[in-house]
Amino acid sequence: MQVISQNSGRTVVLENDQIILKYGPAVLLREAEVLKFIGEKTTIPVPKVIESYQKDDVGYIRMERIRGESLSKVIDKLSMEELSSVYQQLSSYLKQLKAIKVNKLGSFQSVNLDGEVQVDPYDNEFFYDAPPEILSDPKDYHDYWLERYRTIADTYHPKIFQKLLSSINEKPRFCHSDFSPRNIMVDHGKVTGILDWEFAGVYPESWESIRMFFPGESDRWNLSLSRMEQEYPIVFLVYDRILGAFF
Repeated sequence: MQVISQNSGRTVVLENDQIILKYGPAVLLREAEVLKFIGEKTTIPVPKVIESYQKDDVGYIRMERIRGESLSKVIDKLSMEELSSVYQQLSSYLKQLKAIKVNKLGSFQSVNLDGEVQVDPYDNEFFYDAPPEILSDPKDYHDYWLERYRTIADTYHPKIFQKLLSSINEKPRFCHSDFSPRNIMVDHGKVTGILDWEFAGVYPESWESIRMFFPGESDRWNLSLSRMEQEYPIVFLVYDRILGAFF
């Protein structure tokens, strides 16, 4: 077996030419359920889950291998025509995620008979001090992060931050929450797969675009986000300060 990546309690190996195994104490079986849901309800290309299980507090997800290379490796080599095609495809996929029926905010749990996503309290690594219950409104989400930031910040301006965030009228939406070039597989301008859905769930509308920007990423990505996803400059400025203090 060939190790593809190994970090933060997760190991991804190539078992053979067709099969990928993701395992580790930080691997959540919920990701397998998200992959099944997205594969059935959208046209977004995702790995097909073969099996998932937990043994001795270690999660295992075995899935089909996605062909291609990560966009992060080839983005600066693609022609403008190929890159434009990639952005169009990604924009379509993000619109499909936004169209999924949601209500409360939290990590993906299941889907009810009406096709609405049901959630659990957030439990991924962004929330080691997780909200004690499912959140009802984007405002609650922002208040949660403001309170966490208050506990560690040397300088804190709650009224300014709260005023900035309250100026945005947001709704909950379904997000991948790590929609970055390293998780996007492409082959000559065609998107072949979107990987790593462990953070998927219902968040404020602005969260997807916030999590799409990466300071070390290619300018061909960061300067083109508005072609794929609505941007929220005010919210981004606040969370740039908040998330920068934690990660």
